[in-house]
Amino acid sequence: MKARVERLYDDLYVIQDMCNCYLLLGSEKALLVDTGVGLRDVPAAARSIARRPIVAVNTHAHIDHFGGNHWFDGVFVHRADEEVGAFQNDPAFRKYAVNAMPPPVRLVLPKRIWGPLPLNYRFVSDGETIDLGDRKVEFVHTPGHTPGSCCLYEPSKGYLFGGDTLVPRLVLLNLDFSETPAVLKASMEKLSALDVRKVFPGHHVYETDASLIADYIGACDAHARGEGFLAHDMTGMKRIVKYGKVQIECRADSR
Repeated sequence: MKARVERLYDDLYVIQDMCNCYLLLGSEKALLVDTGVGLRDVPAAARSIARRPIVAVNTHAHIDHFGGNHWFDGVFVHRADEEVGAFQNDPAFRKYAVNAMPPPVRLVLPKRIWGPLPLNYRFVSDGETIDLGDRKVEFVHTPGHTPGSCCLYEPSKGYLFGGDTLVPRLVLLNLDFSETPAVLKASMEKLSALDVRKVFPGHHVYETDASLIADYIGACDAHARGEGFLAHDMTGMKRIVKYGKVQIECRADSR
């Protein structure tokens, strides 16, 4: 299925496939941030735009961000998410995830991702840099949503590609392998030390500002004070804490 593409700037595109997959164009290489869920042909769309070698990365190892990995020789991800990727790539989890998706997706997606796919991971650590020629992008390890969640930071432009760490509305901390609000707060404090001028989230909108960082710190502080309320969903009992424009959803017993 053909992917929907939008040009945000002359050297930056977004490709939609249940998450925002960002394509950064450098003078020598292009960088694809996340490969989608596998419903749409993100790799083909990226190659038609880039017309140069593409380096692919996953901000974290969730099924809606690694579905196109098998089209690349290697995809960079933080090593702390190795177990997360293996869990979400298991056929039993894939069937569970597909059945939880909206009906239009549920009808098409199993044909693409029912069985396990090669994740083709190359592991990276905090602070490693990808050189695109005239642009350099850094991995910033930001555990919380998953143990190996990373943001991609381009210092020269102040761009931050947030994956599911820095998104409008909410960050989920109640999933398998998710960390605690205290861990997420430390990640947000790390991001607050950077010169972030534009944030490109993994979901909901294509571009926002860095005020989300302070809001998430506030939400984590509110959780530490015992604020929020309990709710129940398919993951079990959880605590929801709202602050500013965002909320966190964590396990009921999280500290």
